[in-house]
Amino acid sequence: MMKINKYITAVVLSGVLAVSCTKDFEMVNTNPNNPTDKDIEKDGLASGGYFVDLVQRPIPTGSGGTELANEYQVAQNMSVDNWVGYFSPGVNKWDNSLNQTSYYVSDGRGNGTFDILVGHLMTPFFKIKTSMHNVRNENGRLVYEPKDLSSNAIYQVAQIVKIMGMHRATDMFGPIPYSDMEPGKQNAKYDSQKDVYALFLRELDDAVRVLNQYGTDKKILEEFDPVYKGDTSKWVRLANSLMLRLAIRVSYADSNLASTYITKATTNAGGLIENDEQAGKLVTSSKYLFYNSLVTLLSYKELKAGATIISYLDGYADPRMDKYFAKGKPDGKAEGYYGVRSGLDVDTDPNTYAKFSLPKVLNATPTYWLRASEVQFLLAEAALRGFYSGGSAEALYKKGIELSFVENGLSASDAQTYYNASGAQANYVDAVNSNNNVNAVSTIDKKWITSGSVEEHLEQIITQKYIANYPNGYEAWSEWRRTGYPRMFNPVRNLSNVGAQNINSTGKDLGMRRFPFPQKEIENNGTNVLQARTLLEGSDNAATNVWWDKKTK
Repeated sequence: MMKINKYITAVVLSGVLAVSCTKDFEMVNTNPNNPTDKDIEKDGLASGGYFVDLVQRPIPTGSGGTELANEYQVAQNMSVDNWVGYFSPGVNKWDNSLNQTSYYVSDGRGNGTFDILVGHLMTPFFKIKTSMHNVRNENGRLVYEPKDLSSNAIYQVAQIVKIMGMHRATDMFGPIPYSDMEPGKQNAKYDSQKDVYALFLRELDDAVRVLNQYGTDKKILEEFDPVYKGDTSKWVRLANSLMLRLAIRVSYADSNLASTYITKATTNAGGLIENDEQAGKLVTSSKYLFYNSLVTLLSYKELKAGATIISYLDGYADPRMDKYFAKGKPDGKAEGYYGVRSGLDVDTDPNTYAKFSLPKVLNATPTYWLRASEVQFLLAEAALRGFYSGGSAEALYKKGIELSFVENGLSASDAQTYYNASGAQANYVDAVNSNNNVNAVSTIDKKWITSGSVEEHLEQIITQKYIANYPNGYEAWSEWRRTGYPRMFNPVRNLSNVGAQNINSTGKDLGMRRFPFPQKEIENNGTNVLQARTLLEGSDNAATNVWWDKKTK
């Protein structure tokens, strides 16, 4: 049986590929049994073999060793997971406390984040694209012509996975190299985020069209598809659901584009994700092993429950608390759920928060790309703002909560009890250091506010989506920037070297808005980075909003 661990090939994208890990991540275990490119080609499994690698990249998820878990830590956990209060390391030893948890971005971490989000994803994608097309060089550009419908269908599935990962890259940096990227090209031009999102949406619509033409009753990549085991109909549902996510994302910046693709996503043949069995996720099976990256971070003793999510779960008396986190028992305190704020003082003793709550996660815990509950919250917002007429915002909001409860092993009736009772965010109390205490920044009820304003209902929807999407930090961060919800706590200390301000008193604005372009890109692709800076609506720093971040907060 083919092994599925890493066999990353050396395609150079913008002159940067190696992960810029510091001493915290020097020990990387790899599997010597990984197949080489020649092995894959000899076996005639090029598209399938590279596809298994590709699906591990949108949210770095390995099958042994620590390599992809370390990538997850660099590109997600140290930054967005902390910024939205899902997690805190409980210490501040990384880079002598000059790290993303305190809004500081070192060259190494910035370079590594870009490499992981762009280079490590696009490498296997280009291998699949090349193998599924007839390729020729025309006026210095590669031209790809599909070999046949079956090859094109395989390519379209790879497109869906690529977009699942690359939208995280543009959400992090804003403009990114995209349309100009080719295998071996070292100096790709950057596209504006507006153009990148327009391409994403068109590509997803093409994927749905081709896969429906291929036939949703047919299998595709059946032997090499860890996500859906070759079920084409589920790939169509994922593409439509991702289209809906991205269309909502741009709705404050370009309402016409949003409206067009919200309509497509909700009316395209094939439908949306409706239950957990259709969700986009990596899960261990009899054939494939996928180890949840959070387990490795737990072994590093650098992962605690975050203060923000604990404060919401506590105030809402939310039974998902027990599904997400284990109880802790700090010295002299009762057993309970204890979260930690990010950006702690550098001299925080590792034992200080050692007995605070840990996430409940096992190696076999699925890594979710897109859940059924998220789809309902997207529809709820679309209905609230007049983009969708297929249901009321209230009914869709409640359905989203019900699906989240079911996804976490609870019942729909548990959810109904939950959303029919009032509750609001609790104050955060640091059980060992009262200097870190912070009052609740939100008063929004979880019970639907019958006479509430559009803005109050939006806060309800996004706050519950934040809870349901745990631990997808990228989505939570993007939605907070886009809408201002859920309201967030500041880190304990802001040591930013990239212009990030403290979150304002409402909990809705400022903070980290984006990553600056990485230093290696400036050094190796400087002309194109200079052009990319003209595409920003401000300076190349963390205080400048990305294009879709247009809502007044």
